[in-house]
Amino acid sequence: MNGTYLQAVLYTSTLGYYPCGDVASNTLIAGTEMYGKTRDCPIESASWQTRYIDRAMLQLKRKFEHLAEEWKRETINLSSVQEIVLNPAYQRIIGMGPDVIPFILPQLERCPGFWFWALRCLTGENPVTQEMRGDVAAMTEAWLNWGREHGYL
Repeated sequence: MNGTYLQAVLYTSTLGYYPCGDVASNTLIAGTEMYGKTRDCPIESASWQTRYIDRAMLQLKRKFEHLAEEWKRETINLSSVQEIVLNPAYQRIIGMGPDVIPFILPQLERCPGFWFWALRCLTGENPVTQEMRGDVAAMTEAWLNWGREHGYL
């Protein structure tokens, strides 16, 4: 297949961008609307680092979106951060593991909210300095910068 190209949707992982969708076969479709980045990829350029997202990742994304909506709906009128982050839907999102980080950061970018606890649990890191605590805008920007530095955004 020398010189053959496929159009691939790029998936952000901790290692960078990887093709995750073949438009021609329509078998791998996760992330098209979330990441919105496409490119033509020579098929022969695939390496050991390239991993295709399959239906399991699409199901993970759908589960995340369902739980995120449930969490927002159940906590919209709460003022206690403890109650917000201890909500069962939020805890289930954390339980899904680091694979949901690429789903959380774009949500944080679109609508700042209390994703900080989940991100800290999932990454084991905390880019929020002592001076930023309580400043949601600064905390959001710190996590978005972290996401950019780690190839998620």
